[in-house]
This record gives sequence, structure tokens and C-alpha cells, in this order.
Amino acid sequence: MMEMNCEGTLLMPTNCVLMDEEEMTYVDGGVNIGMYRTYLNKEACLYVAGQWVRDGKWTNVTATQIAHEIFGHAVGYYKLAALLKIIPDLKGSNFYSHVANGVDINNVVDKYQSAFDIIWNTFKSEGTFTGSY
Repeated sequence: MMEMNCEGTLLMPTNCVLMDEEEMTYVDGGVNIGMYRTYLNKEACLYVAGQWVRDGKWTNVTATQIAHEIFGHAVGYYKLAALLKIIPDLKGSNFYSHVANGVDINNVVDKYQSAFDIIWNTFKSEGTFTGSY
């Protein structure tokens, strides 16, 4: 196998701004909370969502909307085949790529919120939640 040399100087535009993840979260307003099977439990989703609203991090979206989004991401990631039987229109969309890289939550209603609401009302919660995450 040929070894590649990736050393070199990267020339960035003069208006380029570099920042770390914490600063980007502050500027962009969003955060990726990962993807865990625990998110297939609605109580866990409500707990995590409640933390964001209770801590004053989100004001333009409700804890219920965030919980539905978290649960919807988990169902889309772990149960895609079953989900496509219920909402076949998602097959032609970029829904899977949207949910596959973890749960990106922002202080706005997600563009797939209506799908997340359907998922919440259709799929059963899995497992038990002990009240801590």
C-alpha cells in the first residue's frame, strides 16, 4: 500500500475564522448530543430535553418538541425499515443522513418536526429509564 504524505500548508481565506467546538456551539446555537439506544425510551428523551429547557439553553423550542426530535432520531437510526413502512415519503428525502450522525438539536423547531411527532405517536418506548442519564 502506498503511503500518502498529507503534510503541507493550508492556505485559508483572509476572512476565515477559527473556533473550537464550545465557541461554535455558542455562535451556531446547536449541539450534537450523540446517538444512544437509550433515546428509544421516551422518558429518557423527555429527561434530556427537559435539561436543555430547564437550564435556559433553549427558548424558541419546547421540551416536548426536543424530546420528539431525540426519539425520532433514534427511531430513524435504529429502526429505519419499520419507519419507512409508516412514512414511506422519507425514503426519497435526506432524512436518514439527517438522523444518522447523532442528534443535532438547536434552539429552533427542526424541519422534520412533523415526522418526529408522527414517530413519537406511533412507535412504542423501549426499555426502562432510571431517572438519570
